[in-house]
Amino acid sequence: GGGPGMGPIAVAHHLKSFLPGHPLAPELDSGDNGDITISAAPWGSASILPIAWMYVRMMGAEGLKQASQVAILNAN
Repeated sequence: GGGPGMGPIAVAHHLKSFLPGHPLAPELDSGDNGDITISAAPWGSASILPIAWMYVRMMGAEGLKQASQVAILNAN
C-alpha cells in the first residue's frame, strides 16, 4: 500500500469478486488476462513520471550517487 499509485496491487483469487471495478474501463474488468482496474487512471498516475524524471535530471549522476550513499548511511 501507499506510494504514488504506480505499482500493482494483488489479492488472492477468491477475493477478486469483492474488488471494485472501473466504470470508464469495463474492457479491463472483463479480463481474460486477469487485470482489474481498481481506481483512478487504469494505466497509473502519469503525472508522477515527469516529477521523477525532473528529479533525476536535476540531481545528475554525481548527485544521485551522493543521495544514494547518504540514504544507505541513514538506513544503517
